[in-house]
Amino acid sequence: MKNEEKQYSIETSIVLWHKSIFSFLSFLTIIVYLYGVGHSSEVAIGFDRDFAPFSFEDSRGEPTGFDVELLKAIFYKTQYTPVFKPLTWEMVQVQLSEGKIHIAPGFIKSPNTKLLFSFADKPYYSTTFRMFTKVKDRVPNIEWLRGKFIGVKQFSFAEDLLIAMKDMRSKTYATDLDAIRALYDEQVSGYLGMYSVGRWYAQTAMFEGLLAVGSPIAVEDMFFAVTLQKKELVQIVNSRFAHIKRSGEYDRIYRKWFVHEITKEQEKELIEQAKEVANFALAQYSKKPVGCALLTQSGKVYTGVSVESAEARDGISAIKSALSVAAKSADTEVRALVLSSPQGVIIEPNESDLRLLRAYDQGILVILPTVSEKEWDMKTVGQLLTSIQGR
Repeated sequence: MKNEEKQYSIETSIVLWHKSIFSFLSFLTIIVYLYGVGHSSEVAIGFDRDFAPFSFEDSRGEPTGFDVELLKAIFYKTQYTPVFKPLTWEMVQVQLSEGKIHIAPGFIKSPNTKLLFSFADKPYYSTTFRMFTKVKDRVPNIEWLRGKFIGVKQFSFAEDLLIAMKDMRSKTYATDLDAIRALYDEQVSGYLGMYSVGRWYAQTAMFEGLLAVGSPIAVEDMFFAVTLQKKELVQIVNSRFAHIKRSGEYDRIYRKWFVHEITKEQEKELIEQAKEVANFALAQYSKKPVGCALLTQSGKVYTGVSVESAEARDGISAIKSALSVAAKSADTEVRALVLSSPQGVIIEPNESDLRLLRAYDQGILVILPTVSEKEWDMKTVGQLLTSIQGR
């Protein structure tokens, strides 16, 4: 009996020991999990400190701008804590290639950058490059600036564009702000850069009397670049960016930084002018005349009508007609527009016209129909194109 009791005692001890070890390991696993949830890893984000409205430092020295706010939304409630590092654009590229920073916004894919960095799957912004002059020195198109000095940011994509142009003389500056100031002070005859940047400084009243001239020189997609040492961050950026696009958070941030909203009175004026001019459209085939009224950053309204041909492809849309009238006045910074029938029925632009408008600025506001005849919706060209592509 004693031997059996002893054996039983040993077996019981072994079982209890195993249970203790299991309980301890389970407890340890929970502690590690809770620690992982409560303690995130830092992700170093380098940004160009002189790149308003995309990224810059406010009066308190805090990072702000579209890129900064967008990246904060991407890493919100993830295991990563974003730490923003203000740098020059040249140092952003250097430190990202060395792995001293992990992510940086504002990159355009090229054969060279693809070798140096990993990229998010989709662009976060479509940027337009345009030439700016002073209003008093406005020219019909950039051909009139050949042989004259043009200000441009050093080491930028805009500098590459300017170098590729014939007979253009460039003066490089450390920042876009310096290049725009040179134009304002009449040290150069033009400034070449991102339209959003030039328009930002014009609207903030730091440099009044600047306007974009001619048609857009280039349209390029901007991406988040990731250091090759932290490729796993690409998937985090991809999934989180898709989430904030679906949730509408991206559109909220975009409109905050780039869209110059219009008033109810301006809405009504545009609709009335489009409705009135639609009576002059040539729609002998479809019997659906269309008028367009567009508002530019100068505050002027230009109108146009649809012109049909026996071959649909040979016709002219109301939007193209209105743009041509605005171009005649060298006033092509479109802010908002609407299409209407003679009866005042609001019409949504087609994809072809939206792509044309996107080449000028994806933040152009378009007045859209709703179920109510007295209320209208309003979306940007970028939003409408994204909606069409997602159908």
